[in-house]
Amino acid sequence: MRLILFLLFFSSAAAAQTYPDPQTTTVNDFADLLAAPEEVSLSKQLDRLRHETGVEMTVVTLARKSDYSQNQTLEQFATGLFNNWGIGNATRNDGVLILVLRDDREMRIELGAAYARTWDSTARHIVNSDFLPAFKNGDYPNGIKTGTKAVIDDIIMPFRAGEDSPVKSQDDE
Repeated sequence: MRLILFLLFFSSAAAAQTYPDPQTTTVNDFADLLAAPEEVSLSKQLDRLRHETGVEMTVVTLARKSDYSQNQTLEQFATGLFNNWGIGNATRNDGVLILVLRDDREMRIELGAAYARTWDSTARHIVNSDFLPAFKNGDYPNGIKTGTKAVIDDIIMPFRAGEDSPVKSQDDE
């Protein structure tokens, strides 16, 4: 009887987990898209960003969202993962998540609540101009490297300097 109760508890606890456990605060390459030297270089870049600015940015690659969630949209999953992992400083709410879902052919830049909604337009622009061209050619490492640099240069640094989003959404026009 104890074995049955244990198995029921274990299976329900496993089913309740919706997100993978983080391995680092910088790069969690669960889909194995990056070679070790690329992962180390990216991790150092994100460590440096956090040391110099206090902003925590995490890159997560997964094979597919359905391994963790069946009923969430990409946005819901990214927001849930961001919150579950506690990315960024809870007081400033300035963390950033880059989520790449290889087999789903989807990705998202999830910004902390401190970023005004206008920064979402800049994030979409970076996805389309910096990440996706390389991804379409199967070059995930270069897309992640280029896109991550663009997020730092075009979102985090201007935001920290008190600037407005450089890319306006169609709603702003």
